[in-house]
Amino acid sequence: MTLLGHHLLVVGSGPVQLLDISTGHVCYAFDEKMWARNGSKISTTIKRVRACKATNKIALACSDTVYRVNIEDGACQKDTLHAVCPFVWRYQQSRDRPEIKENEDVNCDSQGNMYIANKCGVYQFCLEDGIINERLLITIRENCTAIAIDEQRNRIVVAWSNSNRIYVYEYEQPAAE
Repeated sequence: MTLLGHHLLVVGSGPVQLLDISTGHVCYAFDEKMWARNGSKISTTIKRVRACKATNKIALACSDTVYRVNIEDGACQKDTLHAVCPFVWRYQQSRDRPEIKENEDVNCDSQGNMYIANKCGVYQFCLEDGIINERLLITIRENCTAIAIDEQRNRIVVAWSNSNRIYVYEYEQPAAE
């Protein structure tokens, strides 16, 4: 569970739920059969869910892509039992962009940047001129399974499955334009 404004993000064995703290009502809920903004069904496997407190968004690392969900910070509408979560962004691969799949972890920093760990390494997704761009920070040839962001020291801590070690990498934020 994570506190996110007036909401509580609950991740368990069932659907991911965002609850209104004052009423206990479910404001948003989603599972592996999610709904896109246009109403179409999305089938995926959710690997990790993180609350980005600085931007009131939820980041989801799914098996085949990455999603960002916008959370309106306020009370749920009266008698809300279930509502589909509003996705504001989904990573889409193209000829000029790498394939982001087999994702294992996702994390956020205080500026709202998202970090994805997968079989190829660690990617940073940052908002530049109204567009979310990705950049590869760390190239890894093993299965990266967990990441932590240390903003104060500009470090990323990376862990792998089948390993009893962690690795620490330094990085720089993109220059502000």
